[in-house]
Amino acid sequence: MRREGDSGQGASPLQAVIFDMDGVIADTEPLHAHAYTEVLKTFGIHITESQYRKAITEEGRTIAEWFVDLGGNPEKIEDLYRQKDRIYFPLLKRQGVPRPGLRTLLADLREAGVACALATSARGKNAKFILDLFGLGQFFAVCLALEDVTRVKPHPEVFLLALKRLSAQPHRTVVLEDAPKGVRAAINAGIRVVAVPTSWTRHYRFDGAALVVDSMENLSVSTLSELLTR
Repeated sequence: MRREGDSGQGASPLQAVIFDMDGVIADTEPLHAHAYTEVLKTFGIHITESQYRKAITEEGRTIAEWFVDLGGNPEKIEDLYRQKDRIYFPLLKRQGVPRPGLRTLLADLREAGVACALATSARGKNAKFILDLFGLGQFFAVCLALEDVTRVKPHPEVFLLALKRLSAQPHRTVVLEDAPKGVRAAINAGIRVVAVPTSWTRHYRFDGAALVVDSMENLSVSTLSELLTR
């Protein structure tokens, strides 16, 4: 389905769009934060959601490294994940919904022949669950997660790998992100980035973003293509 302004006339400079997951596919960070703060209590670690936001969303640390820094046993990380999943996945089923405009944008990109990738610092298990839950897997030619990289955002590795897997050029690609660390990662990869903040991230600055919008309902194939000609 085309949106108003997508005429389909002429060749688009847009070759690929790379989507972050948590915060872009759905506003999931508050659910992750709730699940981890609850589970960490069973390990004798007490944190607030604001501390989680600072460490994970702002600083870009992984849960595994933060858990160890907080005094957790490295051998218990898989146990931490399992317990967290038992809280998080049911929460996501009950409360999670795709962000407004996402499905239409994905369908329009596919119709226009623009390749899409999912590039997240979350575990692959999380990515599969959310794509299956919302029926979005069909739209992504490439799906990259924590297990596919050695360095997480704001390092650009996941975006550089996505470009390689898509056979896409950075100057013909756009990234959609919701957090400053993801925006920095895209910029570090030489890719223009659109920030789509959530309730969790809208108070942050998105320095370097080519565009900041409240909703993907405000994006179209032509809007993204025009960013590449600026």
